[in-house]
Amino acid sequence: MKEKLDRYFIRTVQHIHRVQSRMLQLVTKSRGLQFNASGEETFELDEDTCRQLMFNVMKHDQSKFNEIQFRPYVELTNYYHQRKVCGNKAYDYPKGVREKVDAAIQDHYHKENHHPERNKGLAKKMSFLELTEVCCDLQAMADEFKEGSCVGYFESVWLKKQSENFYDDWDWEVTKGFMYEIIKEFEKHDKSDLAKAKDAFQFIFDEAMLAHQFSNDLKRDKMLKIEDKARQAIIDIENI
Repeated sequence: MKEKLDRYFIRTVQHIHRVQSRMLQLVTKSRGLQFNASGEETFELDEDTCRQLMFNVMKHDQSKFNEIQFRPYVELTNYYHQRKVCGNKAYDYPKGVREKVDAAIQDHYHKENHHPERNKGLAKKMSFLELTEVCCDLQAMADEFKEGSCVGYFESVWLKKQSENFYDDWDWEVTKGFMYEIIKEFEKHDKSDLAKAKDAFQFIFDEAMLAHQFSNDLKRDKMLKIEDKARQAIIDIENI
């Protein structure tokens, strides 16, 4: 049981941090972004919107630690670990657990603002604030499994699964358009960040190779300077 609990705590907290990091990326690197829903509504990542997004995301998946969800989600996490990571396709929940997991999932849907399932059958739209957090959630999952952009999952799974949970066709089209724009922001920033990281590592390599061309008397001084620059390059990469 200890192993299952540890895995759940670690994986869940890491996921929450990934979601929050993606939101932080948006509010720092995409602040000022505007989305116009064909003249109906305009969403802008202005200061107050960014504040609200960060306020909301600090509570992301908090319900996974409430009394209803906690134990079932420990079992749910272990279920996917056994089947996907360990390759144990025959693994199933212990007797009586599946029903509790299903109930916990429904509780999660209705307590968290980033799950469209809670709107099913209701004349209620998801706000742009909520949809932004959905995108962060999807990208965080893609980050966890090293899939790059979440656009593949968004198109092949999420859109097919969620279309029935939106108010009407217009709401659905606006939702898709908005989410594509947010995902494009992730892709743009990741491409830029990767280029920065490559440039930093290339600099370290080039400087190290150059140092070998100096005599032994000069090499120590040169290497100390390289060390300082390399240390700064590493700091730059960590701040990406």
